Amino acid sequence: MVKDGLRGSGIGESLLNFLEGYLKKEKNSEFLLSSSMTDATKAQKWHIRRGFEECGFITSINENNVGEVFFRKNL
Repeated sequence: MVKDGLRGSGIGESLLNFLEGYLKKEKNSEFLLSSSMTDATKAQKWHIRRGFEECGFITSINENNVGEVFFRKNL
């Protein structure tokens, strides 16, 4: 997770690009998993724009009964 004040600066995308490159080079992973809270629509759109697909969710797992959406990206 990127700190609130740094979101939108490209840090998250840089971290994701580094991780993807590393995992592809190592050839030990077939996919990435990630998640965001169901009320975090910006985060969900961020995942979709970067090639993740929604693969599941859990309701009422976080504070204030907020759910969690899970994402998968094939490498």
